[in-house]
Amino acid sequence: NATTDLAHATHLYFAHPIPQSVPLNTPTRFVSTATDAAVDLRSIFFAWQKKDVAIPEYIASAQELNEALKAAAQANESRPEEKVVNLVFVERLDLITWLEGASDES
Repeated sequence: NATTDLAHATHLYFAHPIPQSVPLNTPTRFVSTATDAAVDLRSIFFAWQKKDVAIPEYIASAQELNEALKAAAQANESRPEEKVVNLVFVERLDLITWLEGASDES
């Protein structure tokens, strides 16, 4: 079922160039220096959605989404609890710059 609610979504759908659906818990090539781990697609997409908001609002939104993800997992026992990674300022800036095509590496 299609949803715009990132707390209830399980996949990200790309219509172009070839329609495909990618699980939001898929690890990406972006590695957080804070955790030294690959950041999942949900966290990357969330950071992109919040690219124009101030840091305090980004952090508050991440906490709110994590609470909603926890509630969704509790409501559906077959669904694992997931969390959005709260990227630190420099990581978030590097990621957004790379996603916008202004940088060759991330």
